[in-house]
Amino acid sequence: MISKYYQFEAGWSDFYNQNLNNNHPDYEPGYSFLYDTNGSQASPFFFLGAKRAERFNDNYRKAGNIVSLLVVNHVVSAFDALFTVKLKNARLQANADLLRADAFSVTFHF
Repeated sequence: MISKYYQFEAGWSDFYNQNLNNNHPDYEPGYSFLYDTNGSQASPFFFLGAKRAERFNDNYRKAGNIVSLLVVNHVVSAFDALFTVKLKNARLQANADLLRADAFSVTFHF
């Protein structure tokens, strides 16, 4: 949360020194932790933290998608195994008699 909302930008260790030295050299001690809502006074650590949080969230979403794909893959594999076993167990068997040319039998197993 410290990199998500601008009201937490004063919590970074370099916020006070950056604003004191760069932005407002005439800071009064009581107002040294004022923040703005557009990020102009935010420290570089704040933006670095925001970038890292965004990268973490992107990786988290990708991991969630991969887990979903793994579950779908397992379901599809289970149906594939079911149909493969059914086809193997219900095979068509043909027999021919080599001594008689007119004899041919077909056996179908359910």
